[in-house]
Amino acid sequence: ADTLGAATFRERYGLRRAYLLGSLYGGISGRQMLGAASKAGLLGFLGTGGLTLEEIDGRLRELAGDLGLGGAFGVNLLYRHGAPQEESALVDLLLRHGIDLVEASGFPLITPALVRFRLKGGRIIAKVGRTDVAAEFLAPPPERLVARLVETGEVTAEEARAAAGRPMADDLCVEADGGWLTSSADLLTLLPAVLRLRDGAALPGERVHVGCAGGLGTPEAVAAAFLLGAEFVLTGSVNQCSVEAATSAEVKDVLQAAREYDVDTAPWGELFEFGTRARYLKRGLFFPARATRLHELWRRHASAAELDDETKAQILDRYLGGAHPAPGAPGADPKQELADFFRAYFTRGFRLAVTGDDRHRVDYLVHCGPAMGAFNQVVEGTGLQQWSARTVEAVADTLMEGAAAHLTTRLNAFHRTS
Repeated sequence: ADTLGAATFRERYGLRRAYLLGSLYGGISGRQMLGAASKAGLLGFLGTGGLTLEEIDGRLRELAGDLGLGGAFGVNLLYRHGAPQEESALVDLLLRHGIDLVEASGFPLITPALVRFRLKGGRIIAKVGRTDVAAEFLAPPPERLVARLVETGEVTAEEARAAAGRPMADDLCVEADGGWLTSSADLLTLLPAVLRLRDGAALPGERVHVGCAGGLGTPEAVAAAFLLGAEFVLTGSVNQCSVEAATSAEVKDVLQAAREYDVDTAPWGELFEFGTRARYLKRGLFFPARATRLHELWRRHASAAELDDETKAQILDRYLGGAHPAPGAPGADPKQELADFFRAYFTRGFRLAVTGDDRHRVDYLVHCGPAMGAFNQVVEGTGLQQWSARTVEAVADTLMEGAAAHLTTRLNAFHRTS
């Protein structure tokens, strides 16, 4: 297990194994999980999506106090469509705290804030779901964005020159369909394509490792990823049902009982208006169906005023628990106000799940891919069947050591038949 993947990747980040713990939305991958990962010789990322800058600031202070800086953990940097100022403010915060490693996720293009982080000496592991996006991260920072940052004084000419021959990302993580955020490409298609692209676009003296994420819930799946050429793996859903995950015991109980078919797709709150879909746990929960209905209502109506009284009352009473969202600013776009009104259900659902409010369990928002159910099947009847025994280190060992054993068995079988 210690030799799977690329030795140079392990050396770059000081890891025992080529295994990363991806960020979990809303800080579920937080202080306890990142501390346990670091102690086990692994690397995890703080989940910043859904948190305010003040909340992120507080968590970074705690983490720096526990783990220090210098690569003991990384931080998720999420693309913010239509809100570049929020992305820039997060970069400001990360630089102020001395954070030098991010998991860049959801980026369809290279942004000024991301380039600024890179030029300031930041390291980037970029999640990519398309070859064109991978190509942008394999190339140096776009000259037009660099020139603009130099002109505005946000970076120095020396910083710009130092980054000119380096790719935008240190390493790439191919995010295939199978994770909690849906993708248009599967692992068998995308990983080999990105590996070929990387080999053809290599810059002199720069080694970009390519790993993968999405659907990695069994030793066999992890083994397949390495056999396809992955130089590291990144897990997500399986870590949400661990001792260290910063969510409620009630959510972990439901996750522990899930099977691979107990997930469904529904709109993602962060990109609600664009119809981007994510996977959620549906076992005993109404959230995926209700979130889908809200998006359909948003598509058919131009403003909240167009909703009939019965529908509006049902949303306020059943979906939002009687809470009335604050009115929008004067002159605000009615269609955008309607999206924000419906997005309040996502905020509430996540809060109910994290706090374990049992009175409103049906509205829990639980991001989850089918890998969770697959892992549950692997550990059924073992000491890890109960989530109370599942540390992130034990989950990692189960997957990595199982993958090594599977590859050895298959290789021996191949030799016997050849």
